Amino acid sequence: MVFMPAEAVMSKTIPNVHSAAECWNPHYHEGDFKPKSAVIFKRWYIQQYHGSVFTDLERFAVAPLCVFGSGTICEYTREASSLGGTYAVCPKCREVIMCGYLDDKGLNPRACPCGAKLAFNDYFQPVRHHAPSGTRVDPAKDPAVTVAELCAYQDDGVPSFAVASWIVILAAKDLLTTGGHLDYGRFEVRSSGVESPELRDAFQRERWTWLDPTTRRWHTKLGDRGKVMLKARGVAPTAAARKEIERLRGLLVDENAVRLKAEALAALAVMLNR
Repeated sequence: MVFMPAEAVMSKTIPNVHSAAECWNPHYHEGDFKPKSAVIFKRWYIQQYHGSVFTDLERFAVAPLCVFGSGTICEYTREASSLGGTYAVCPKCREVIMCGYLDDKGLNPRACPCGAKLAFNDYFQPVRHHAPSGTRVDPAKDPAVTVAELCAYQDDGVPSFAVASWIVILAAKDLLTTGGHLDYGRFEVRSSGVESPELRDAFQRERWTWLDPTTRRWHTKLGDRGKVMLKARGVAPTAAARKEIERLRGLLVDENAVRLKAEALAALAVMLNR
């Protein structure tokens, strides 16, 4: 199998240079990518680990911290994975620093021994390119963004069984900024309304939202990272959508969700005929 040079592949699948509005993990995104610092880190990493941690230089590349967000894999980048570890290149003395995590968004150290402060775009992750495996999620049309947008309207979350129904109802009325992110042709009719395999996959990848098991109907709630993501993408609640969601809340009093299901099916028909 012939592999393209890692830098060429990276520019296609996990672009190092991208704005926070396009970033799938803006929680770890800050400032522009620093190619000169990336070159310094790449040379250092190859000198330190080539032949032990990795052997194929053609598959090796450097990615900004936000690409994998401290993890080793990314659902948006099935063609590459992090070799593990986080490193920083001092913007002043150009020394490479091995880093560690303190908490959800904490890095150690946050300053170089020379005294220079480190910003998030001073951190990098080593990456290995490999053959594609599975379907890569399009970060520009991720259904998980739509779930996050919906949950942004409710501090107490949205009953999980109603998420798909609420989304299609709002989308049919053009009340969701990201309502076009889902393939409504794949929606399934169920006893409680409608469901979507794309949304089920988004829940499995749970990142911007979370399920609260202490609530009666396992409410889906927006997390802090979800708030960062929506702000970076400019997705903000609207008065019209908020009013419609208040109306939809009234449909939850029906234990069998008869009215909710009827509205969801009607809305699905609208979306399928567009």
